[in-house]
Amino acid sequence: MNKSPRIIDSESEAADLRAGDIVLFGRYYQDLNELSPVKWRVLDVADDKALLLSDRALESMCFKECSLKAEDVASFLANLKQEMNWSASDLRRWLNGDFWDICFNQKEQSLIASSHHMSGLGEETEDRIFLLSQDEVEKYFPEREDRLTEITMHIIMKKYPGVHDLKKLAKKADLILKNWWLRTSGSLGVHYVAGFNNKVCCGIEHESNLVRPALWLCLSCKQEQK
Repeated sequence: MNKSPRIIDSESEAADLRAGDIVLFGRYYQDLNELSPVKWRVLDVADDKALLLSDRALESMCFKECSLKAEDVASFLANLKQEMNWSASDLRRWLNGDFWDICFNQKEQSLIASSHHMSGLGEETEDRIFLLSQDEVEKYFPEREDRLTEITMHIIMKKYPGVHDLKKLAKKADLILKNWWLRTSGSLGVHYVAGFNNKVCCGIEHESNLVRPALWLCLSCKQEQK
């Protein structure tokens, strides 16, 4: 990663995006729980598209929600692999539903390309917004320290709804595990980047981890709209 990346507004005429740049694109709840421009890291540029990953974690949520009753446990365990699958995850639905609607206006949505991904069960999904895979993390973040992410005040306020003093909330940030989800899953659970050592680990999908959305920005579409 560039030590001092270029920061580019998506509305500007800069078309020479390269890996390591920071792009301002879309708006989401961040520091003051208000919609503000989102910073995205450019991980790759290929075929007139740029692969973007949110520079900071934008949410904290479960990969798949769970409200099991005792009589449902046996059925859940029998279908555990399906429960841990990206294609069936609540997080995938949220990214391509509520997050899509909140973060991007219609013009921005038209610039986001669809992409296809293989799930843990060998199923192919088509997504506009997705999570990185384990292979992509290892490819684009070979140095583990580059995988470390920051969290927003929005996330801290959700974790500690009873604390209203901003200085006290800022101190709470150190208490939040900075694990962030990947879309890869295996027999031991859903994979995530662990905040304490930045290695890829496996976890329970019903745990709440950080979310760093990813997308492919269509550069040729952007040129056509000018």
